[in-house]
Amino acid sequence: MSSIQLEEASWCCGSAEIYNIVDYKDSMIILERKMENIRKTNSRVVLTGNPGCLAQLRYGAKRFGVDVEVMHPVSYIRGALEI
Repeated sequence: MSSIQLEEASWCCGSAEIYNIVDYKDSMIILERKMENIRKTNSRVVLTGNPGCLAQLRYGAKRFGVDVEVMHPVSYIRGALEI
């Protein structure tokens, strides 16, 4: 499996601790941009170690119709090691 660099990878997904709760509308604008960048990669899996980002990106995948599995890196490695 190859690795694809995500455009604007270092940019926030809109979660930012509780930003998605206190400013939902703006967080969705940020999330939509992140999800469009993910869509452009045609990736099947996106990895993040941050629990807030994990939940936000999973929500974004459903909300914006991006067919991607969002996983913690350790879960991905564990799955890869299971034969």
